[in-house]
Amino acid sequence: MDTIVSNPVTVPEGLNPRFLQTQPSVASRFLGAAGSNPAIYAILTREAGYSLAEHRRGWRLYEACSEPRGEVAEPPRRNPVLAVREEIERRQRALFKRVNATLRGKHPAQHTYLLGGLTPGEGVEAVTAVESLLDRIDRLATDPDRKATRKEDQAARAALAARGVSAALEKRLRRLIAVYKTPRDVPPPPPSTGEEQEHVDRLYALYVWLREWRELARAVVTRKDQLRALGIGRRSKKKRVAAAGPTGPVLEPGPDSRAA
Repeated sequence: MDTIVSNPVTVPEGLNPRFLQTQPSVASRFLGAAGSNPAIYAILTREAGYSLAEHRRGWRLYEACSEPRGEVAEPPRRNPVLAVREEIERRQRALFKRVNATLRGKHPAQHTYLLGGLTPGEGVEAVTAVESLLDRIDRLATDPDRKATRKEDQAARAALAARGVSAALEKRLRRLIAVYKTPRDVPPPPPSTGEEQEHVDRLYALYVWLREWRELARAVVTRKDQLRALGIGRRSKKKRVAAAGPTGPVLEPGPDSRAA
């Protein structure tokens, strides 16, 4: 293992590997602000014992996580159904927003008919929600029970098409739903290797270093703009209570990992 991670590393069970993958981006923001903002650097050195040597250690830990890991291997096969579901989830959000914004003011009856009792979801629920909404849009033109409101329904459909809820989009979503519902073999997960474990160890070592200095920065840096520059947001009361509990500090990514 890299000499920067010289001591034995024990990664706690239950620590999400995806969370560890966020730490280099969190670290680059913290280190970038600490090294480029003289006021922040002065506070950390004066109040928390930060130093040039510690700063350089943080960058070495960061660079160790960014080193190439041997030969470039063929990427593992991904379950295509999962990719389709994620695309449906992404398109679902825009679809519901467009329908809501387009119909709420000018076509309230059709707005209620299409969205009444229907909300966006995640995973399988997203697929079900999109399919239900598409079925309702189709029924605006075909449902015999809506013959009395056909003219208004057609106007609502025309308004939706003008706002991007077009026949082409509906066709694309129907195709995605059909693919999602088609049974497929799920590729087995790739076998873990010692090299991958070393990378996880480096990520955890970076996380441990970063956790210490982020906590110290929270204690000594009082200006909100400086905390934001470091990628540190105010933790919720629930997380602060949990962090002080008997199980020790909470291993949470926080808002900085999304903003970095």
